[in-house]
Amino acid sequence: MIGIIGAMDMEVADITAAMDISEKVESGNLTFYKGKIKGKDAVAAKCGPGKVNAAICAQKMISEFGADKIINTGVAGGLDKSLKVCDTVVADKVCQHDMDTTFLGDPAGFISGLGKVYMECDPALVDILVKTAPEGRAFVGTVATGDIFVSDNALSGKIAKDFGACACEMEGGAIGQVCDIAGVPFAVLRTISDNGDDGAGMSFEQFARVAAAQAAAHILRAFEFID
Repeated sequence: MIGIIGAMDMEVADITAAMDISEKVESGNLTFYKGKIKGKDAVAAKCGPGKVNAAICAQKMISEFGADKIINTGVAGGLDKSLKVCDTVVADKVCQHDMDTTFLGDPAGFISGLGKVYMECDPALVDILVKTAPEGRAFVGTVATGDIFVSDNALSGKIAKDFGACACEMEGGAIGQVCDIAGVPFAVLRTISDNGDDGAGMSFEQFARVAAAQAAAHILRAFEFID
């Protein structure tokens, strides 16, 4: 069972539209669509923005639907200066840039319980997502997650510097934490909607729907190659 998680309606609408849906399940405040995509068992859901929402959704997919792979899809702010709006980013690892126990001597982003900062994405899923990227082009790197819409030059620069991150968003690192603990392979695919800078709000409003649709189309192409 392959789980697909997006934070917003626009990030999952094209996924569910392409599904042969067999069941719609309400669990807590979430709606899960269970069925098949290209003949493969799948479950998709909109989790809502933020780390807690994303973690709850991922855990439910694993515990209640038996998802043995999870892909997080959607849009992100670009931090690497070479990234442009609508470029594709495939995470090789994720982190949580707003985790901070440095006062206790931990490195920035250190996740207690896991004992590390970065969670590695599944290499096989990463490879598939790279190979199925538009025109075969994808930027592979660290995606940083936090409970903030990054729209400030100073903050975006700090996240890029502190974590070596190429993009930032609000869910992938939480999904990665849940999957890491559960031993479930995961991947994070994002299309750039803005540059996480002072103009991020305006760029997001203009390009988010296009970027989200591009990411969803990418997921659907990749399904042909995911076991």
